[in-house]
Amino acid sequence: MKPRNIIALNPLLKKGGAHQKGKSSQRANSRQKLNSYLDEWYEEQTKGEKRKEESNDSSFFMLHV
Repeated sequence: MKPRNIIALNPLLKKGGAHQKGKSSQRANSRQKLNSYLDEWYEEQTKGEKRKEESNDSSFFMLHV
């Protein structure tokens, strides 16, 4: 019978596995997501204001022409 490999059974070697992202990269990702959501929200808000301005401008010109 072959003896067991003592190094292969070392409990410190069982810690291996996939690496996790650092906390700084997680914070950067959350900031990037927040900025993209805010950009989308701002674009939606400004589109709505432009539509209101266009509708107000066209009615102004129609009444005074």
